[in-house]
Amino acid sequence: MKVHGQNYKSDVHPNPGPTNHNKDIPISICHANARSIVADLNTNYLRLGNRPPKVLDFEAFCNINDINILAITESWCNGSHPDTLIGINGLQKIFRRDRDDRTGGGVLVYASNEINITRLEDIEPPDSEIMCLEFQIPNRPNKFAFLCVAYRPQDKNIIDFSSDLQDVYEYTSGKGYYNFLCIGDFNAKNSEFCHTDTNSLEGRIFKAVLDSNGLSQLVHFPTRFDVANNRESCLDLIITNESSFVNNINSYGPIANCDHIPISFQINSKIPVTKNFTRHVWNFKRGDFEN
Repeated sequence: MKVHGQNYKSDVHPNPGPTNHNKDIPISICHANARSIVADLNTNYLRLGNRPPKVLDFEAFCNINDINILAITESWCNGSHPDTLIGINGLQKIFRRDRDDRTGGGVLVYASNEINITRLEDIEPPDSEIMCLEFQIPNRPNKFAFLCVAYRPQDKNIIDFSSDLQDVYEYTSGKGYYNFLCIGDFNAKNSEFCHTDTNSLEGRIFKAVLDSNGLSQLVHFPTRFDVANNRESCLDLIITNESSFVNNINSYGPIANCDHIPISFQINSKIPVTKNFTRHVWNFKRGDFEN
């Protein structure tokens, strides 16, 4: 049989079409201290429903760098800021821990729809700005990783904060998580984190807590820059119980007027993404079946 002069057996694409075009991409997670993602917000933005400039800056950054999960500390969000005002295209899921009793602080997490992620609000310490989440490891239906996003302001007692974080880690250790991750701004300087830092009391205590729990800190370069005083510090950390789970740690230039730089990394797992393909569709109504 011929259709438009073509041999039927060899030239018609079989259903359902090509099946070998799947491509895997790694999961990319980024943390940044935004120093107010709602900066420069005024009544006109609220009235018109326009998003603040810094939200748009973070949106462009995430789209360019293919970020799947974005964690923000010092969001400065409160109940007057609806999700529509701070939303980021491509990262449709939003989790918030706002500081409502005073200005500043706050933890904010965005995730793409491809990430199966859930907030575990019940285990979050009430007196520390720590958000707890779990997300599924793609291609491993029964495996979940634990993600903790934390902000410790300088006036937060380091012992109380470390005790709260240790309680969270102890909770996860008996739950069979694939990995424990904790990212954020800890305001704890230690020369073993970064050689340009001198040890602060907070840094010595926090390092001792990590060591006693078998946790590793993976950022070893400055992340906060005090231009006025010509100082740089490593305050934004990546903490894990399994270093091999974290790959490709990168730093970027500051976003807008932030004095902290974003840090991204990839986890040792992959999201299946289907690549579009072209299929020939024959018009059988015009086929010359007689000849």
